[in-house]
Amino acid sequence: MFIRFHNIVWAAIVLGFVARLFFALAPGKAIAAPWSGGSDAPAYVLLAHNVASGMGLSYCGMPDAIRPPLYPLILAGLIKGFGDNFAVAVRILQFLAGLLTAYLCYLTAKRLWGEQAALLAAAAVLLTPTLAYLTGEVMTESFAALVVAGFLCLLLKQLDSPSLSGWAFLGVLVGLGTLIRFNFAVLGIVAVGVVLWTLGTPRGLRAVALTTMAAGLTIAPWVARNLKEFHGHVLLSSQTGYNMVQGLITPEGRALPGDSDKLIRAEGWVQGQIETNNITRLSYPDEGTLNSDTTQVAIGMWRSAGIKAIPVIIRKFGYLWLETDQFTWYPGRGGMVRKLGVVIWWVMLGSALGGWILLRERNPTASLTLLFYAVLLTFFHMPFVMNTRLGTPFLAPLAGVLLPGINFLRRATQ
Repeated sequence: MFIRFHNIVWAAIVLGFVARLFFALAPGKAIAAPWSGGSDAPAYVLLAHNVASGMGLSYCGMPDAIRPPLYPLILAGLIKGFGDNFAVAVRILQFLAGLLTAYLCYLTAKRLWGEQAALLAAAAVLLTPTLAYLTGEVMTESFAALVVAGFLCLLLKQLDSPSLSGWAFLGVLVGLGTLIRFNFAVLGIVAVGVVLWTLGTPRGLRAVALTTMAAGLTIAPWVARNLKEFHGHVLLSSQTGYNMVQGLITPEGRALPGDSDKLIRAEGWVQGQIETNNITRLSYPDEGTLNSDTTQVAIGMWRSAGIKAIPVIIRKFGYLWLETDQFTWYPGRGGMVRKLGVVIWWVMLGSALGGWILLRERNPTASLTLLFYAVLLTFFHMPFVMNTRLGTPFLAPLAGVLLPGINFLRRATQ
């Protein structure tokens, strides 16, 4: 039985490899992949071209902090190095990042379940539908998932054999993740919570200080740049207020018909009017002022909503964990394919839940750590926009490392 199962898992790994390679190469030089339903790729590419042309991280000459800097800087380097072929180059990098993500999840699952079962983690991550097709999009998801996979791998290693260098590197990962996606700052809270819980004081306080310092030093150049460019009004991101407004009135962040009108009525502008080199950008204030004003609007809206916000939060919980936004956004044949991908994700998620239940018996510390991670990132995101694309990099590596622990697999590998 094991030989048959072992062969099936390796076949799945090969299939995942081929699928990822197809998604990476099929779009060619095009910015948008054929299966794209719309994305932030044009904004990233425009910002990267501005950097490559010497304008810096700006639109129409006005500093930008809506987008985290690392991905546009990577794109700018590829534009300078590969010219019109930069989209091919970044997709190949994202393909390689996907392979490394699967390998890191394999290492983490090996620590939890053993080498034989861990192969399924690699197969599951390679075949996660959303991560697979996002390999071909010029967006941050592939690198974001890689950071999460590395974070979980190192975090669980630290539980078994903690070291100061390990906590420091964990802080660097938090910083790099934050420079790819601002919401990855939540990983820092996870790391600090786990340190204090597992090490206590004073040893834990030293580790917290080291982790925090490493993360702070990693993002320090970006923070210093923002404080200078926005005269102290932006620390990390100029998108906080806008994202909170979207999180209440357009929670899936999909630019559905009528969404722009809702946002303009609420705050007077939409992101597309800011992320442009058109001279019309100059008619709006700098992003620091926009973010400050919009944050006040967002706080007022959430206070006024009160308990009426509960249904919105429930919907976003479904978007984050169950990918239910995929059922209402994509029409036609492409929509059916995405719905099938959601069903596959549900199977993975159910299997991961079974694995976590078993992990409580085998390794209570690891199971509580992963539960803390899942709960914290869920609550952290509820005030903001949420959809499958934003949630998958957080959850696919988690599901991948838990999935091999389900009972039937343990019996099959014994």
